Amino acid sequence: MGAEAKLTRRATEVAGLVALGLTNREIAKRLFLSDRTVEWHIEQILNKLGFSSRSQIAAWVVRSPQPGAVPPAASRPRGNLPAQYTSFVGRERELRALLDLVTANRLVTVTGAGGTGKTRLAMRLAEELQSDFPDGVWLCDLAPVADPSLVGDAVAQALELRRAARNRLMAVREHLKERSVLLVLDNCEHVLSSAAETIQELLAACRGVRILATSRSPLGLIGEAICRLDPMPDDDAMRLFEDRAKAAVPNFQLGAGDGDIIASICRRLDGMPLGIELVVPRLRVQSPTELAADLLDPAWQTRSGDRHGSLFAIADWSYRLMTPEEQSLFRRIGVFAGRFEAEDAEAVASKGAAAINVLLGHLAERSMLVREPTGDAGRFRLLDTLRAFAVERLDEARELDEIRLDHAEHMVSVVEASGPDGDPAIRRKVTAMVDDVRAALTTLLRVRPVRALALSDAMMPTWRHEGRYEEGLAWNDQALAANPEPSAQRCRSLFQQALTLIDLGRSNDARTVLHQAEAIADLQGSEELRQKTLLVRGNCHFLAGDLQSALRLGQEAIDWYEKQGDEGRLASARNGTAITLLSMGRLREGANLSQQAIGSQQRATPNRMASLDTLAQAHALLGDLDQARQCWLEAVESGLEIGWKNGIPFCLFGLALVAGLEGDKEAALRFHFAAERLNAEFNIRYVDPIATPEADLIARLTDEVGAEVVERLRFESQAQEPDTLLRSLMPAG
Repeated sequence: MGAEAKLTRRATEVAGLVALGLTNREIAKRLFLSDRTVEWHIEQILNKLGFSSRSQIAAWVVRSPQPGAVPPAASRPRGNLPAQYTSFVGRERELRALLDLVTANRLVTVTGAGGTGKTRLAMRLAEELQSDFPDGVWLCDLAPVADPSLVGDAVAQALELRRAARNRLMAVREHLKERSVLLVLDNCEHVLSSAAETIQELLAACRGVRILATSRSPLGLIGEAICRLDPMPDDDAMRLFEDRAKAAVPNFQLGAGDGDIIASICRRLDGMPLGIELVVPRLRVQSPTELAADLLDPAWQTRSGDRHGSLFAIADWSYRLMTPEEQSLFRRIGVFAGRFEAEDAEAVASKGAAAINVLLGHLAERSMLVREPTGDAGRFRLLDTLRAFAVERLDEARELDEIRLDHAEHMVSVVEASGPDGDPAIRRKVTAMVDDVRAALTTLLRVRPVRALALSDAMMPTWRHEGRYEEGLAWNDQALAANPEPSAQRCRSLFQQALTLIDLGRSNDARTVLHQAEAIADLQGSEELRQKTLLVRGNCHFLAGDLQSALRLGQEAIDWYEKQGDEGRLASARNGTAITLLSMGRLREGANLSQQAIGSQQRATPNRMASLDTLAQAHALLGDLDQARQCWLEAVESGLEIGWKNGIPFCLFGLALVAGLEGDKEAALRFHFAAERLNAEFNIRYVDPIATPEADLIARLTDEVGAEVVERLRFESQAQEPDTLLRSLMPAG
């Protein structure tokens, strides 16, 4: 039996009171909830447990082995809510009011000034409601989004969608159409109109979606419920101050008379949670009395009349208490759009700066920076208000243009390091820093267009992998337009453009771009460029269906890399050419060449997955199913060992073909559904020689086993985590 999931704490309380025979009104009074909220909880309990009456809930509560347990078919809550690193203090009344609003309305916006704790309140409620939404609670932070047209893309990224679509919001809408989710859209104020349009479209198309937004002002939509968050009441502010003080200062204790002093500090900070977070670290070097004296001095609040009011004044006060090195680093990291690592901060730091990790630690200790532990290292981010403050300081210091350029060049180096042979962790980092890539492209197009073309070229595989085809093409178009000369870099970018267009099915456009790239590669005196682009050139022709040209170019590449002694690229050339031969029906030749590719891979890299997959396809097409199965299983094991999972779906499609041909219908379908799911995550086009026969076989088996079996197997493949799913498909022993 699987581990039992839990009802939410509130749902468990409601279920228990239903079992006692209380009416909705009585339950509402007992739990200090509205009648409408109680009705919603009961509806959620019935849906989750598959019941149709209150008596069934009561019977289940009596026989349940532990309060709140639900049948083992339920899985752990889904979504992407990050772990919170501080306790949630106060705001009980606001949390209860927000719960009532979210249960009664499909759109609720938490509004209030910057620093009042809108995000923290929304996150606390989202945590409470996780298990009430079968398809998860998902957070989309819009703070890094500079272009309002990219709000839909940000939602797709938050939902981990990689489906290609001209309009990414369309992919989101299709994904959520039949799902029950709570979507938290955080920091909407700077893209208010676009966020409102996105929300309106999703609510209209997706009946199971509820949206909780945070913004400094309402979205202005019909049906929007508003939860206005004011500064903390005195008692809550003092509780927060004391809680943070105990965390920041060892053995902190309130002394006689300190209560009144802390109350005066909290009032001076307008009861703003962010303000309290910023000043509490000063207690490491000051007593409450000394801290109050500083804050009550009118001189500290020099900026209270600007758009951020007292929060900018508090930030300015904290900034002036930093060392010059800390100030320099703080304002420079303001150029990052989202999360970054210490090595990223080092790239924009002043030359000769002290150890970056130490400086970042000092900023985090002062609450001027948020540190998010991730394994051995950590990631950092600036809160939106503090990022705006940092950029203002950078502009005042006349460093903004220089540091933006340093940031852009750093992003070029990061993206280039994420290439096909790069560290998978760097590829994940590039995906997470996509808003910084956009900022870098904007900067480079303006001041260094040649570098913009290099960044666009290096980024194209990531755009494709993430399903952002149209955005990748748009950036590449701009970079190509800014670099019209027939350079090697333009040639490489044109080939990437052609590959992307082929993936989108735009064959005519792809052929035009491909011919432009080939013309540059074939220019007199560019023989080295021609040879270096043979692999991508052959791949373009293969994907476009020109197998004869692909075969000719593949053989040229093999000859060239044999002469160069480049085993890594020789393996790729042999493997790609073997795939072409198999697609042409020249099975024995393809099998022999894939064996040679395995030899080259063994000498160049621990990853033999691609060549093993090709050899397995050759065996399957030749009718040797045992050998095909063995190769595909070995390929999957290799991928799991080194963490390279992109090719695993192809192997699973192959295993589905073998199982189906051997008569094991359920195994074939199980492999196929697992492959479909993973391939959608990796967003890789599947055009291998066995693709058509495998698809035809699965269509026939689907009809034979019937809809009930198909749905069961599909559900099983969806319910497991990827690693668990993959290992469950491997034979024992």
